[in-house]
Amino acid sequence: MEEGDSNNMKVHVYESGKHQPDKQDQGYRGRTEMNEDPLRTKDFSLTLKHLRPTDSGVYTCTVYHKDEHMLLQKVVTVISHIPHPFYTTLN
Repeated sequence: MEEGDSNNMKVHVYESGKHQPDKQDQGYRGRTEMNEDPLRTKDFSLTLKHLRPTDSGVYTCTVYHKDEHMLLQKVVTVISHIPHPFYTTLN
């Protein structure tokens, strides 16, 4: 299973029964969370933590069979809004 962004960077890779952090794009390392055993639970939800404005975009999750045949593909659009600091002056 691969999750990638609109620039074809790999956000998260789960392959051969293991998470593969070395195959992630460096900008996403340490910012993704996924179920430890998604094949058993059938829960392929991915959480991207510590959102950045540059995280906005289209993400594609692709699930492959072990013979590399694509089983499923889902596309999600993410809009990341980071609020601007609000300052006020007390008189």
